[in-house]
Amino acid sequence: MQHRQIYRLADLKAVGTTPRSNWSSPTLRTLTAAIVALAHTALALLFYRDIAGFSRQQPRGVDLDSPYGAVVQATTEPQDVIWAAPNEPLVYLQADRRPASTYAYYQPWLADSPSIAEALLRDLKTHRPPVIVFISDKHIPWFFSLPEPRDYAAAVYALLQSDYTPPTQPIPCCATSFSVMTWHQRCARACRTERPHAPVHPYGHTPLAAVLAHHPTTHT
Repeated sequence: MQHRQIYRLADLKAVGTTPRSNWSSPTLRTLTAAIVALAHTALALLFYRDIAGFSRQQPRGVDLDSPYGAVVQATTEPQDVIWAAPNEPLVYLQADRRPASTYAYYQPWLADSPSIAEALLRDLKTHRPPVIVFISDKHIPWFFSLPEPRDYAAAVYALLQSDYTPPTQPIPCCATSFSVMTWHQRCARACRTERPHAPVHPYGHTPLAAVLAHHPTTHT
């Protein structure tokens, strides 16, 4: 004898929806919302620590005058382009000179890109700025140790050493000058009208460690 069982449609619906009802329970929804809220809070705190916290560490009340601005202006022409690195925007502003490259500054994360490094070298070789300010050992403040500019920008540093003349004689206001006599005279004349002493860098670094380079083929 064949036995048949007849299920009501309501019973079948109940069987099919039982597992789903467990996932949509109020307790599970509350737990999921709490986890999502906790994750968002953690991300917000991390952002605050990395961005706002970094901003609070920056020096306050620092003289915004660059020790190189007047000197660069006195030794270049208005139509000249210059380059200042790793991040010296005041040199461009005070000297009223345009940057020789799209990359007006050069931080480690830019040097990590081969395309950016190649573009910068191409710009410097093409435009041949008569003056380059490159602070080779500048400390870049961050939450972890960063390499010095002469290390992460080794290709640029090599270009300066091969194609440019580094300073050899200190001048009171700009701390460095060229070995070329005409440059020495122009630098000294600019310093007499600006300031008697070189300021201390806001991160404890003095301009004496900078490389202020002059291309030997121009402005001699």
